Amino acid sequence: MRSESTAAVPQSAPTPDARAVLVIEDDDEMRRLLTSVLARDGYPVRPFRDGMEALDYLDTLRIGRHWNDENLGLIVSDVRMPGCSGLDLVDCLRTLDCAVPVILITAFGDAETHAQARDLGAALLDKPFDMNELRRVVLSSTRHWST
Repeated sequence: MRSESTAAVPQSAPTPDARAVLVIEDDDEMRRLLTSVLARDGYPVRPFRDGMEALDYLDTLRIGRHWNDENLGLIVSDVRMPGCSGLDLVDCLRTLDCAVPVILITAFGDAETHAQARDLGAALLDKPFDMNELRRVVLSSTRHWST
């Protein structure tokens, strides 16, 4: 990642009842970094190693076709992971009528990947990215949370 400074990011702390941000990343170091940055910003973060682990958790938030989204506010996920890619994860959620905002990150951001993410309604950041860029996108995606 290019930078982790906080100076350029709009400041707006999450409220105490903020919904969880799921961080799904198979690289341990990157997962710890993303979790740390978002937790320092005040977000409750739930880290997962891969898409399947996250889907297992997400399944606990579902009752039939209805989502208990009081505990889920945003997903930040790598695109390329073993088993279930970030794009597969978003496609699965959209098929199940889950409209949670998703920010995908990838080191392989070709035009096709960007188009797929856009078609699924997900934001996509190419690695390496500035952590402040991620923080701005997260802040923009979470502004609708109750204040």
